[in-house]
Amino acid sequence: MAFEPIYDTAVFDTFRKLGTGQAVVEARLLPRPETRIAKVLSTSSSVGISAAEAFSGEARYSGRVNFKVLFETTEGTAEELDYNADFSDKVEASGVGASTKTVFAANILDMDIIAAEEDVIKLAAVVEVTLYGSTREDIKYLARGGDGVYTHEDRVGCSALASETDETFIVSDTLEIGPDSEILGAESRVFTYKRSAEDDSVTLSGEAVVDITLKGGDGAISCKSVVIPVEQQCRADGARENDAVTGGLKLKDCAVTVSGEEGERVAEIELTLKAECMSFRTLEILPAVDVFCLENELLPTVQSIAVGCPKGDVTLESTIEGSVSIEDKLPLADTVIGTFGSRVNISAAVAEAGRVRVEGMLGTNIVYFSAERGSSNTVYAQVPFSLMLAANVEEGDTVGAQAGVKDVSVKIRRGNELGIRADIVISLSVIAEETQIVITELKLGEARAPRQAAISVHIASSGETVWDAAKALGITPEEVMRQNPDVSMPCTGGERLKAFRRITR
Repeated sequence: MAFEPIYDTAVFDTFRKLGTGQAVVEARLLPRPETRIAKVLSTSSSVGISAAEAFSGEARYSGRVNFKVLFETTEGTAEELDYNADFSDKVEASGVGASTKTVFAANILDMDIIAAEEDVIKLAAVVEVTLYGSTREDIKYLARGGDGVYTHEDRVGCSALASETDETFIVSDTLEIGPDSEILGAESRVFTYKRSAEDDSVTLSGEAVVDITLKGGDGAISCKSVVIPVEQQCRADGARENDAVTGGLKLKDCAVTVSGEEGERVAEIELTLKAECMSFRTLEILPAVDVFCLENELLPTVQSIAVGCPKGDVTLESTIEGSVSIEDKLPLADTVIGTFGSRVNISAAVAEAGRVRVEGMLGTNIVYFSAERGSSNTVYAQVPFSLMLAANVEEGDTVGAQAGVKDVSVKIRRGNELGIRADIVISLSVIAEETQIVITELKLGEARAPRQAAISVHIASSGETVWDAAKALGITPEEVMRQNPDVSMPCTGGERLKAFRRITR
């Protein structure tokens, strides 16, 4: 026979989670020289990754943590401190190479007050950094075996990186404030709700939420929120409709200034946002995963390939409810001033058939006023949650999850109990991962001794195919179907498959 195996080459991009790392970032916040700190009312922090570089076995990155502290002075007024702490670290992972295109996701796991004195507040935040990466793969595989060699192919889904987007832009809005109001600080976050690819462009839609803390002329603290719709069409060379888009909008900076004359003062809000995403196109290859020959032994060389195909990021909304009790040593609550430093930590995101189970913890600082003592006080609330969310996922998919708090409302149920309701936004990054064995090389072995039996019988197992039966009986797949016309494939189990041969002596 003519033994001429035919090979093909698959070039695709594997996108997957490569590893995680943690970094501890510390900050030392100093009030104005003439100010003395009496009580810390709330603390908050946010993190962003600004630059990264990949090497063999590791990816190095630079980031920044923004710390905010709302405190009460010894004179009974409220002020806020704001500080940016830069840091750098690395994530070690065996799948990283110099050509890996890296994507980092970061969140604050925990934050503690190390020290709080009259003239300094020391904070420490634990940052968790998750590394995702896109790596170009180049695999030669057996496509056909040539005359007399039967091959069994299997469809393998893979992806090609179609485009990358890294674009910075600005959105703005205004908020009317009272004539005597002073801005103490602002907390901002951005959510991506929709991601879509078109020809050479990607559109990201979402909204930015800015919470502004105000101090009135009487010294009372209040909070106001501004919601800014965002829709940005970004250049993405190579993108096409129906590509899967992963990534989204990120917040780089928030600036709030006051303008206007007396009686008509407004807070001018300017947010610097970054559109950072990739689009992937679905491909399909048809490699031979098994071979056999009636006349000769075959010597295949196989290779295991791991394929990670992004399904595209999806954003879902949900609500968390819970309660917190005020400790006996604290005064009862009469008025809720606001919530500060709200965040959601995701501890687990597990794909099931058509849904994702997300578990985590909501944390928020609740600042309230006690008429009995005429003072502001703080309760830190933690609410654990477990949610089942409908999503386009299958069991075995890898799911990365990040979440943010869109809004929190607090009600006084009784003097010592506060009810919490939080609207949260969860972004899921879904990757279909598959490991497939493919034949990369095929050599011809020794001649087979012809079978001497005039008839062979094979008892099929459940799920067996024509291919399985042909290998077991030593005949071609076409002969299996011709000689067993009453058997339906795949087998349910227990079928008696026969092979008749003409024996010459």
